[in-house]
Amino acid sequence: MSDTKLKEFREHTYLQTPFGEGVSRAKSGSKTKPFVFTIKANDATFPMRLIIPAENKKAAMLYVKNRWPEAKVILHD
Repeated sequence: MSDTKLKEFREHTYLQTPFGEGVSRAKSGSKTKPFVFTIKANDATFPMRLIIPAENKKAAMLYVKNRWPEAKVILHD
């Protein structure tokens, strides 16, 4: 993948999410640490493992629940 296409892909998938900063991801420049989740959506066959950067556990859970409101979510400490 060329650098231009990679940049466009990242902008589309991360920077242009439907909810935005503070709702489905941490605000730019905020101090974060990684939190590991297992997410099982109702219509999915297999669970998904997700590592999301967030300010704290409460914020991490908020971001995941805003992205997948109907899913079963497990936070791994």
